[in-house]
Amino acid sequence: MDVRVCSSDDECRFSRVSELFVYEKFSRVPAEIVEAGDICAVCGIDGIQIGETIADRTSGKPLPSIKVEEPTVRMSFSINTSPFDGREGKYVTSRNLRDRLLRELERNLAMKVEDGETSDTFIVSGRGTLHITILIENMRREGYEFMVGPPKVINKKVGDMLLEPYEIATVEVREEYMGSAVELLGRRRGQMIDMQRMQMFIGPGVEVYKGQVIGIYQRPGDLALNVCKKKAATNIRSNKEQTVILDTPLDYSLDDCIEYIQEDELVQITPMSIRMCKNPKMAKKSR
Repeated sequence: MDVRVCSSDDECRFSRVSELFVYEKFSRVPAEIVEAGDICAVCGIDGIQIGETIADRTSGKPLPSIKVEEPTVRMSFSINTSPFDGREGKYVTSRNLRDRLLRELERNLAMKVEDGETSDTFIVSGRGTLHITILIENMRREGYEFMVGPPKVINKKVGDMLLEPYEIATVEVREEYMGSAVELLGRRRGQMIDMQRMQMFIGPGVEVYKGQVIGIYQRPGDLALNVCKKKAATNIRSNKEQTVILDTPLDYSLDDCIEYIQEDELVQITPMSIRMCKNPKMAKKSR
């Protein structure tokens, strides 16, 4: 079957599909034709790239190109030159290393491989250190011996500005480990934007009732708790004084409360107070 392979309206080339497969359950089955919506596999087209369109030879048009996120970190791969080289691995030469990295490009679309400064060095770029570390671990288990250098951030220049990639990390740990987590991220030049703690709408000693919304829960859904329940004193707590510092409660206005409530919540308005609570009628329906 003759087809047209297009990357844009002006860049097309002709090729031929030698075999066509569709998927049935967990196996591939040869097919003569596929229709819109079918997931298929083709053979015979060399040098196909992500984002290119396989279209009809005469009237086919390219689909909108798919953009893959650019790599943000690069690491150097080289052969093992230590005194222990060849003792444990099966693939130790630069040719073995090159062939394995090039095969990875066939299925790892967000990864790039370039030649290094020497013939036995290669620069591998990926979407973060974890992305490249997974490749390293897979190669180690396959029997490859090699060495890697430290990860280096890939900067991008747009106009006169030099841009550096960054990631947003959300970390949830117990309170006693907060200091260690902040210190660890600080070593990687992380900047703390916000502390993930529950923010309260009420202060100590304020009267509450069952079903009242008393704070903001950081995770999806609701957290039902009894704020009036006293914490039991164990032998460990009684031997050491503990001071609990409570954050200043949020002072929500009427407008803030109306914007905050969900479909199953209400705003209780009195001459002296504004409170939020769960809608008891909807609570009964959900039971």
